[in-house]
Formats: sequence, C-alpha cells, structure tokens
Amino acid sequence: MRSCICTSILLAACGPGISHAQVFELSGGSSSLYQADGAQLQVRGADYAASGGMGIVAGRFAGGLSAERRIGKSTYSAGSATIPVDLPTDIFSAGHYVTAIGLGVRAESGPTTLTGFLGGLSKNLSSPFVSGAFFERPGVFLSVQRKVAPGWTASSMSLFGGASTTLESLQWQPAEETKIAVTGGIGSKEPYGAASFSMFRPRVDIKAAYIQAGSRFRRADAQTPISSEPVRENLTVTFRPARQTSIGFTRQNFSTPPYADGVYGATGQNVRSTLNEMVGSVDVAGCSITASGFRSSFGANGDYAVSFSATRELNSRLRIQENYLAAYPDHAASNTSWINGIQEVLRSRWSLSETVSRSNGQNTVGIGGTFLSNFATVSADYETYYIASRASNPFEQALLLNGDVRLPGGLAVTAGTFVDPDGALRYTAGMKAERSRNAAAAPSSVAAHAIGTMVVRGRVLDLHGRPMMGAAILIDQRTAYSDSDGYFCLREWKAHEHSLQVIADGFLDGLQYRVISAPAEVKSSSDGTNEEVSILVERIPSS
Repeated sequence: MRSCICTSILLAACGPGISHAQVFELSGGSSSLYQADGAQLQVRGADYAASGGMGIVAGRFAGGLSAERRIGKSTYSAGSATIPVDLPTDIFSAGHYVTAIGLGVRAESGPTTLTGFLGGLSKNLSSPFVSGAFFERPGVFLSVQRKVAPGWTASSMSLFGGASTTLESLQWQPAEETKIAVTGGIGSKEPYGAASFSMFRPRVDIKAAYIQAGSRFRRADAQTPISSEPVRENLTVTFRPARQTSIGFTRQNFSTPPYADGVYGATGQNVRSTLNEMVGSVDVAGCSITASGFRSSFGANGDYAVSFSATRELNSRLRIQENYLAAYPDHAASNTSWINGIQEVLRSRWSLSETVSRSNGQNTVGIGGTFLSNFATVSADYETYYIASRASNPFEQALLLNGDVRLPGGLAVTAGTFVDPDGALRYTAGMKAERSRNAAAAPSSVAAHAIGTMVVRGRVLDLHGRPMMGAAILIDQRTAYSDSDGYFCLREWKAHEHSLQVIADGFLDGLQYRVISAPAEVKSSSDGTNEEVSILVERIPSS
C-alpha cells in the first residue's frame, strides 16, 4: 500500500503585469487512501480564484478547471464546481453535495440568497491534491433562501437533469439553541418528507427527526458522490444530571444506495441500516467509567454489542485503563475482548503507553507513546472502533500513528493512519511549504501580509473536544483542510461574507461524519481581531 506524499508551494508573484495580491499554490502527490496520483495549480487574488489539475484517480485519468470571481455581493463561477445540497432538516447528516460542470452564480440581495448553476451533472473523481470531473448529463440547479420574518427562513432547492428533484423547506429558530424545520417534495422522482427538532441546553440535548423517503430516493440523479440518507425515526437524547455525568440514547435509521459493478447506486433499491445505542458515563472517586450497549443492523446482518471502560489516574505520571468488549452477531459466533492499558509520563515531552489485550483466546501486546515539542509532535496510540456494518466482528483495534514535523523555512511534514468505514487501516502523509513576497518591497523581501490580511479562521472538534485533523471545509468554492490541531484558515485581501459547508464524506481519513454544529455563513475580518469559527462533528459508527 502506497502512502500519500503531498507537496504544496505557496508563492506570491511580483513583477510587471502581475498583481502583488496574486498567490500561486502548487500541490501534488500520491495517495493510497484516495487511489490517486496527480498535481494541481491554484491561483488566488483579492476577488478571484482559479485552479486546474490532472492525474490518475481510481485508475482513470482525471482533470478539471475551475474559476470564480466576486463582484460586490455576488460570486460567479465557471468550470467544475461543488454544489451544497443540504436541507434545514439535516440535523443528523450534513455535508451533502453534487458536482457539476458549467456556469454558476451566488447572489445576495437583502434577506434573499440565490444560487444557480447551468451546465451538466458530473461524476466526481477527487483527492486533496487533484480533482477531476466527467460530464454525465445536462443539468440545471437553482436554490433560493429567504428570511421571511424574524426567526423564520424559507428555502427551495431544484435540480433538473435525469430524474428531477424539487424540495421546499421552512425553518423556525426562536432561539440560538432551538431549531424546528420541515421539508417536502421529490428527490430523483421519489417522494420525500422530513420534520426535525433540535434543542441544546446545559442539562439536556435533544435532536429528533422523522424522514419518509422513497426506496430509490436520492438528492441528485448522479452516480457520485454517494452518502447515506437518514430515514424514518431518528433520535438522540443526552442528559447531564450532574457534573461529569451523562446518559445518552441514540436511534438512527439510514438508507444507503446499493453497491454494484463498482458503483454505488447502480442498480436496485437502497439498503436500510439501523443503529441503537445506549451510553452512560460517570466519574467516581477519580475513576472515569463508561458503559455502552449497541444493537445494529445492515441489510440482512445484525448484532448486539456491549463495551465497558474504566480509567483512573493514579498520580500525575501514571494512568491505567481497563476495557471489555463483547459482540453477539445474529449469524456468527460471539466474540469478546479484554484490553488493559497503562500510560506513563516519562518527562514533560515524553509519554509511553503499553497495551495488553486478549481476544478470542489470543493475547496481543502493544507499545506506543507521544513526543511533544515546538519542532515535532509524534504519537502512536491504540484505538478501538465499532464497525456496525461488520456484524460478525464489529470491534476493530488499530495502532494509529500521527506526526507533525515543522522544518526551517516554513516547511511542514504531516503523516497519519486511519481506520476506514470497513475497518481497514489506511495511510496518508503530506508536506507543505509556504512563501510569499510583497511586490511593493524589494524582490528578495518576504512579507506575510502579501497573501492578505483578512482571515476566516476556525477549528474542528469532536464531541469530546479532541481536534479533528483532515476535516474538509468548503468556503464558497475553496476547500480547506484542518491541520493536526483541528485549525483551518482562509486569507484574502478584502473582508467578505462566505458560505461555509462541511464536506462530511470528504475527510482525509475516509470515514463518514455527521455535523453537530457549524455556521452556514462566515465573514473574514482583520487578522488578530477575528472570532474563531467553531465546528463540532461526530463520527458515524456505520459504513
């Protein structure tokens, strides 16, 4: 398996005929996670951006060009584009999008925002460093969103090309922490209706939705990208009756287009899957205890599973952890695992972890650790995942390696391992070097403000407050990925408002996520004075 090597060089050009605000970014590499080899060039200015690239993705030649220009409050685009197709009722699954080739516009006028695209639906072959699109069929996309009254927002989304989609929505947000929404219409000529409610309070969080969709429902009649759709009843309730104590219940139903002939959704009806989970955690006498119970089904397969975990810090340098995992598949033998772990802090920058596990009569010993410094951050940790689609053996323990090394001259090297939705271990690594020059200064001088002083900065975390590396964020038509600390940023010369979209199925680890909270719009502001955008995501524990 090949690892991914990605190099990015950021140069601000100066000289006759080239604006000092122009930025060139060249990237290229190879990835086993994305099965891709290629390169692309991006050019950015104060009010425009363009990119082009080519390579081999999934064994096929891929190439594409795209450009966008902002004029006032409108943004015009040409070439390949990513079009968000999220709905206000998508509180359990966000990051839906389609790819297209053609001409697009996003315009704002008072309380109304209009997004349109004319061209064709596209099959998307993409990786972080090369993107490609293949024309499938003519298509027209139109979306209108309007604030009709204080707290009320109406929206409409239509897509014509192949089987048509028309969905109408109404959302009421009486307070920042409370939202109620309804959606109705057709998707790929299949009926669709949804109602959702979400409320976040200091003691309780509630998310509930009911979705009724046809057996072949899809938001767009295109082969890719494919993502699971929540259907029927979906509910998540979390109680926090006391400090460091929580009890939660989750029930979710998904509909996934079938996989046939190497393409999702090629034939047949969608496959239904269900996940029920009960989880509780409490801290008692310095010991953190967590217990979970699962019942999942994927197609004709299913299983029951339980997990127990207890962690205690004996002192400032020593922590012990005990885990018990058991799975009872419907059509296979049960399996159990005991995992015992010890973590020792050797010095302020060094820690060592030791793991001994016993699973189905076999013993395994693992050693990992962490090194932290201004120069490098390196870690090796054992994690256990619940793979709901793998009913016969749903628990997967894997050694996750992560490294972030910062070299002189602005060069940074990152690497990591991930567990994909099927439980397989995947690898990715990257390298990035940045430089910029101010055209108003001497040719050899370097100035950070040559790439713009207005910034959109944010951070992506999971529900436990851990930073998410490799999260895919779409700011208008520009894609940004979070670093090892979960941070992402976009620089520009003038302050603008941008639409923000979390591409939940485009994270670098190849897993599926749901967006818990993320702003729909962000505005850049002066560096050092801007507020940090906060995004919360949660991994979907099923394929």
